[in-house]
Amino acid sequence: MNSSTQRIARKAANLSRKPNKPAAFDIVLSIIESYGATDEQLADLYAFFLPPVTKIKSPFHWLVRARGDKDVRYYLNHVYSDGKKTMATDGHRAHVINEKRPAGWYDDNDQIIQDPAWATYPDVMAVLPCKGVGITLKIKELPIHTVSDKVFLYVMPDGFGMNKKYVDEACGLSPDYVLTYFTDSTRCRVVYDNAEAVIMGRRIT
Repeated sequence: MNSSTQRIARKAANLSRKPNKPAAFDIVLSIIESYGATDEQLADLYAFFLPPVTKIKSPFHWLVRARGDKDVRYYLNHVYSDGKKTMATDGHRAHVINEKRPAGWYDDNDQIIQDPAWATYPDVMAVLPCKGVGITLKIKELPIHTVSDKVFLYVMPDGFGMNKKYVDEACGLSPDYVLTYFTDSTRCRVVYDNAEAVIMGRRIT
């Protein structure tokens, strides 16, 4: 990615919200009429046309599903690479893929937007190991507890709950995974050949 694209992608990532369709159309008209646009206008367009990840289409999209969403800890709102592993976390779950890519911070379109020195990423690798004996699970056999019309929990063997959406997304990279629940740390761990995920549990009240 050239420096101009990286500059625009960085500005787009820092927008508080995406522009609406009329605002984006006004920018398009401005470009047509003046044969040019400011960085701020181009950042608005970049953010407007950045496609939402509605389903997992690639390993990178799998990572995006675990990033933060408008978290005040701004660095959690992006995918991060340390040069050896690529990862994402929202504080309640983490997805990690063992792949080498340039170190830095990435937006949802897989564009690097910041260099590694931009912020300090949490030590995701420290939460991946799970203590105690694990219980291998099959999603289809897990009972479901309804918290609200938008939040559902898988009920674990010891009565703790796991966010159903988080577990389903963690298991969505490919059919070849092993899902294990660890009672000592109340965590679910999903392991693939080249990736893994962990989800934190919660009490069912």
